[in-house]
Amino acid sequence: TSETDGLLSNDIRDLTVYEGVLFVATDRGVSRFANGVFTDTNDGLTDTDMRVFTTEGGDLYAGGADGVYSWDATGEAWVFMGGVGLPVKDMVFHGGEFYVLRSWAAGHFRLYRWDGAAFVEMERPADRVSALGAGDAFWLAGWKSVNGMVDNRTYPLFHARHEAGDAYTTWLSNEMPVMSPGGATFGGDGTIWVSDFLARSFANRGGDESWRGVYETAAASPDSSGLINYGGNMLFMATGSDGLLWTSQLGGGVLRHDPASWHTDPVVVENSGLASARVINGVVHPDGPVIFLSDKEEGNTVPVQVLVDTEHWRNPDNWATPSALDVGGTHVKDAVVTRRDIIWLAVQGAGLVRWDVNGPAAGPDDPLTWTDPTDDDWSVRVDDFPDTFLDPRVAAALSLDAAGTVWVGGNGLVGMDYDEATGSLRTNAAFSAKTLDEAGLISNSVIDVDVDRHGYVWVITAAGLNRVRPVAGGHEIDAWFDVVTYSGDSSLGILYSPSRITELPGVDYGFARLVADPAGDRILLSSSRGVTVIAVGDHAGGEAGDGGGLYLWPNPWHPDSDSRLAMGGIPAGTQEYLDVGIYNLDGQLVYHDDQVNLDQGFWSGSNRVGNPVATGMYIVRVQWRGNNIMRTLAVIR
Repeated sequence: TSETDGLLSNDIRDLTVYEGVLFVATDRGVSRFANGVFTDTNDGLTDTDMRVFTTEGGDLYAGGADGVYSWDATGEAWVFMGGVGLPVKDMVFHGGEFYVLRSWAAGHFRLYRWDGAAFVEMERPADRVSALGAGDAFWLAGWKSVNGMVDNRTYPLFHARHEAGDAYTTWLSNEMPVMSPGGATFGGDGTIWVSDFLARSFANRGGDESWRGVYETAAASPDSSGLINYGGNMLFMATGSDGLLWTSQLGGGVLRHDPASWHTDPVVVENSGLASARVINGVVHPDGPVIFLSDKEEGNTVPVQVLVDTEHWRNPDNWATPSALDVGGTHVKDAVVTRRDIIWLAVQGAGLVRWDVNGPAAGPDDPLTWTDPTDDDWSVRVDDFPDTFLDPRVAAALSLDAAGTVWVGGNGLVGMDYDEATGSLRTNAAFSAKTLDEAGLISNSVIDVDVDRHGYVWVITAAGLNRVRPVAGGHEIDAWFDVVTYSGDSSLGILYSPSRITELPGVDYGFARLVADPAGDRILLSSSRGVTVIAVGDHAGGEAGDGGGLYLWPNPWHPDSDSRLAMGGIPAGTQEYLDVGIYNLDGQLVYHDDQVNLDQGFWSGSNRVGNPVATGMYIVRVQWRGNNIMRTLAVIR
């Protein structure tokens, strides 16, 4: 450190070893470390704010705030070569050429080449180049610039190879272009759609597993395509029966996206019949209309709107707007259609409110009178679940199973049956948080619910994922966690074994979405770190006992150049390969191999880029015969 060892500064920007001596770039200049001593090496520097080193042909170069320097080893001083207008960000040599990247300013990084006398600016493949590299070619990487987007976290990433002159070959990354999902759905073709809580984009993962995103804002013209802004949180996604995709931007309005034409219509108060810009959720009616639900912030007094004709969204006559007095409040979190003419709403502070669109004089086969409020019936309201502590006034999520039960998530989970013929209501199941004495959910805070093809109820809570399965005499509840949540809450280790850790996205489920595909064969879960697709099996789990005896050896493990981690306990004669993932306690995947042979050691202790992992605890996930088998591993170096 600078305080005890003579280092110029603790703000270290880069390190390199040159002729057996360690050079350290800091904000106060360059320190050399040799024979156990740090020496200040600032002679020749006109600005001591140094950023980066590179070497070529036995020579050392340094980039700093005012430009590029070469090292005079004989005179032990820096020689100024030239500036690039702003601090140097990166430098690299390739094919006898010296390339320098300068730092960002006014929306642009700039690239320079040394011509023997000065650094000359050259073309680059995109505005926001952030790194240089050299190997078989000269490479650049960064992210594509989008006007108006002030945050780079959801720009599409790229890398580019310099060919000759101003020519580059560019590749876009295939990473999900959504940093923190706020909504998710299956498209009409079964592919995955995800919207960004941070309001930077929404995107589709196609059948070829490539991602395509919408991340530019629309212009002012009426037919312009794109986002409303980069500030309105995208809290849901929904797929219409016509294949249209819907999401919203909180405070801005609604987005209507046609995946066939890739056109995105910004639906706002000014250009349509939309009356509330505070849309937080959307539910598609089986006939095609879309039910938009809003919160009460910013003085909003329109809790529910229905777009009856999705093709003619600009026409105000195609929008139905029930009054807040009928709805019973101005903050509605979810809705579920239980019969063609019956919709239940989760109204904050009021409870569950039943909306009969046609009123009691008509039936489910009659034409729906969306825009005629005079025949609507709002008389049935549920503000209490007797004999439970669960409160319908804080309900946040609703889902319907094949038997007609409405599953209500809020401060727990309730199965509610309403008899349309008699008007009677009963709760057939109620679940709160698990204790040592009683089965239950991971948490009382239920964020979203949905139902698969078996009638199993999937529940995402603030701390993890549950599945509620009906069995003879009651229900069984399965539980799964992401590694960060499980390892960060000691109470979970008392109630659940590490085998419950699986590949959930984590780590904040406050705005999670849980969506079953129309057939109930897949479950899509989104949360702050990504999405997970769960394939619904033919039964509740793998064969009893499969992998239950699996163990890692040695454990604890002291990696060295010759040893490899191995496993045992799988039944003799097993021929299949195993899929193994190893995670640190931050939930980061440090190793993955889907072709692990039981007869061999499989891991050297290096991460995915070849560097040794640190001493600590790791979670090893083994997939075999439909089971996720989790084991803990101690690595000691």
